[in-house]
Amino acid sequence: ILEQVAQQLGQFPWQERFLAIVHNCVPRYDSEHKSWFVQDSAGSYLPLRSDDKNWELLAYSGGHPVALVAEWDGQHLRPLSVMAEHFSLL
Repeated sequence: ILEQVAQQLGQFPWQERFLAIVHNCVPRYDSEHKSWFVQDSAGSYLPLRSDDKNWELLAYSGGHPVALVAEWDGQHLRPLSVMAEHFSLL
């Protein structure tokens, strides 16, 4: 995602938000730091924007990998839609 954002910024330096599709990611909550993130199978992660709906995202995923359609603002992902094996949620 970050490489794609860098390319996009090279072409449109005024762009502030970017569409991101993250495949096979698992939503996680870090209770020690009180922060949300999505983690891929390689262990890399991107932070999620703090939002009460993140609990719903975790519940829909069931702790399993999902595809997440989100908006990246340079610091956090803002989930827009989640697609799991048997459903999608807009």
